[in-house]
Amino acid sequence: MNKKKVLVAGATGYLGNKIVAELLKLGTEVTAMVRASSDRSKLVEMGVKSFVLGDMMDAPSLSEAISPTYGFDAIVASAAGYTKRTKGDSPVIDTIGYQNLVDATKAAGIPRFILISILESDKAKSVPHFYNKYLIEKYLKEKKQPSIALRPGAFLDQTPDYIIKKITKGVLPTFLTGTYGVIYTSQLAKKICSESCQRPKKV
Repeated sequence: MNKKKVLVAGATGYLGNKIVAELLKLGTEVTAMVRASSDRSKLVEMGVKSFVLGDMMDAPSLSEAISPTYGFDAIVASAAGYTKRTKGDSPVIDTIGYQNLVDATKAAGIPRFILISILESDKAKSVPHFYNKYLIEKYLKEKKQPSIALRPGAFLDQTPDYIIKKITKGVLPTFLTGTYGVIYTSQLAKKICSESCQRPKKV
């Protein structure tokens, strides 16, 4: 059986690292899309051997990074510009940048695009970095790019993990009001990898 070839955009990020680790466990042939200025040392330590240079705000660079010659089976998009975590990050990555990525994916004929969206993004007009995810979901449909959008809730482990310590003492800590969803990124990464390696259903 041939290995699946998966391209990860946002591989150097917190969630991206988890996704790459899970894909490697499954024996997937992982390619990380990075900017020229990105620190790829951790990915190399993890065992990633294939890198392509691509900037979501530079459409021509994406055409090269996602060239059909690579034969990618899927692309996982976990990049988040609004965090401004590294140099070059910007909120426009979450709009124009993602549109550029979708366009390049469609042009390359990649059969599956996995978008990491967010829970109830379609109802969050007052929260731009949430609602932008929904707009990209719509853009994927408009472009007729085969895709799946996963809508996780809040990440429990993106800050020092105090949840387990509390639970072991019989307390479930809350930090929001009302009803909301929460998830550990390791569990989300496993689901993302499952979707990446499945054969897309014919529509």
